[in-house]
Amino acid sequence: MTETTTAPGPDQGFPYGVGRSSGPDAPIEYSRYDVASALAVLERSQEAEEPQEIVSLSDEQLLGLDGHLRTQPVALPWAEEHEEQRALLATAGVRSLLAAGTVAVGEDEGTGERRWLVEPAIDGVLVLRRTARLIASAETQVRSEEAGLQTHRLYYFVHPEGVLEEEVTGSGLHHFRSLRQEAVPARIAHLVDQDQVASGPTEPVVLQDADLREGASMAQRLADARAITILSSLSTRSDAVKQLMLYATSSELLAQQVDDPEAEAPEITVKGLSREELLGLAAWLVEAEEG
Repeated sequence: MTETTTAPGPDQGFPYGVGRSSGPDAPIEYSRYDVASALAVLERSQEAEEPQEIVSLSDEQLLGLDGHLRTQPVALPWAEEHEEQRALLATAGVRSLLAAGTVAVGEDEGTGERRWLVEPAIDGVLVLRRTARLIASAETQVRSEEAGLQTHRLYYFVHPEGVLEEEVTGSGLHHFRSLRQEAVPARIAHLVDQDQVASGPTEPVVLQDADLREGASMAQRLADARAITILSSLSTRSDAVKQLMLYATSSELLAQQVDDPEAEAPEITVKGLSREELLGLAAWLVEAEEG
């Protein structure tokens, strides 16, 4: 592959994303360099106790390198406020990486196709986001009088060799870390229960309409929530979905789960969680199917 010097314009964002693909929804073909870069990212955490920092990218840099017509697996908070300028944002993102010397525009010597030449750490995280056997997320909303409503997001891309964590800030910065799968539950638990109010298990309660009416005991407990978190995961092999909602109140951590959400009258249960149960739920969330 040879390097060229001409940067793409805003109308050329796809197919110049990392990997070879015939369209934004088509399968992506990765090179041996791409695969090696991804494995090298996961290897950083194999002997480490703590998550290993890999790289930080902005919304627009991800759009440029990933192909701005592709559907993103995570939220892009800043770019989503400027959706009509998505192609231009992608070009601006790539230009910043070209200026930093972490990306170059190359030409495949065999096909003549233009492709990105990307620094290994960046290349690796881009591949890991698209090839995970399971994708899990924790999205927490916290409201305070000083800062208003704030959203904190963690995404986990689970592979047999390890896990890629992507932390997305409200300003659209993406911090990537490599970690072992057994380290994930504590990360999720810290986000969900920052005030450590998980105080002990309670028996699950099946909610009735009366429980959610104003003044009802359960309605008051839920209304006391200081932070609300949606936990979800998707198996990319079977499309199996796991999801539940957690309420961190001033004195307890409540889990709400909907059984058979497609049913006409789905059953909704709420129970108080202990710290051990929270860690167990987080481990279950990132547990991929065998095979």
